[in-house]
Amino acid sequence: MEIKPRESIMRLARLMEQKLQENDYKGGWGNDTPKEILSKLYNEVHELDTAYNDQQGIERVVLEGADVANYTMMFIERVADEFLTATMRKQGL
Repeated sequence: MEIKPRESIMRLARLMEQKLQENDYKGGWGNDTPKEILSKLYNEVHELDTAYNDQQGIERVVLEGADVANYTMMFIERVADEFLTATMRKQGL
């Protein structure tokens, strides 16, 4: 069964990619530990909360939301990497 992403997911993905490209100069997250990424995620959630509660404008709120989504993606990716690496070691691969 083919899974077709919903339009709302595609809109968010485009915003996420926009934010990632704006920050390409930082070099990515490949060397960050899940704990480091999680700490950054908490900071981004705080920034989103502040933007929303201080009524900093819909654009700011949406872009902060995309940052939260990106850090969530990064965290899940790094945890999955660690899990797969540990599983492969257990299997002698």
